[in-house]
Amino acid sequence: MGGDDQSTEGSESSHLSEPNQLSKNNYEFKLIREALNVNPSLPICVLPWTFPGWLGSDPYFNITETAKYVIEWLKIARDTWKIETYCVGVWNERNFSESYVKELRRLLNASGFQKTFIVAGEGFQMSESYDRLLDKTFIGEYDIIG
Repeated sequence: MGGDDQSTEGSESSHLSEPNQLSKNNYEFKLIREALNVNPSLPICVLPWTFPGWLGSDPYFNITETAKYVIEWLKIARDTWKIETYCVGVWNERNFSESYVKELRRLLNASGFQKTFIVAGEGFQMSESYDRLLDKTFIGEYDIIG
């Protein structure tokens, strides 16, 4: 999932560069659609690489807006491109925020994405996050450890 920022080999445009500037034609949707034309049973997992500047330097600062941003991508994929998303990651190579994962799950469920799994624990400091992933009060909020 592009976020209007540098992502190793160039930049990827966002589906929502500004809060009210929705783009339904990002190249990622086209690539996924082509892959599904070849293999319709391909599980589609998406992962925010970066986030657009309007979400601030820390997307965990406003977890509701960040979750809405991710869900908007899922809605475009489903409603415009007929792409069902199997799972969504939290943030590429970053530690997760437990409160964000809980908010993302809540909003996914409220938006009709109850079957979309959440991948948590994608960060480099996995040892710091691992204990939280096993906390009984947190198990069930995520589905896959990254």
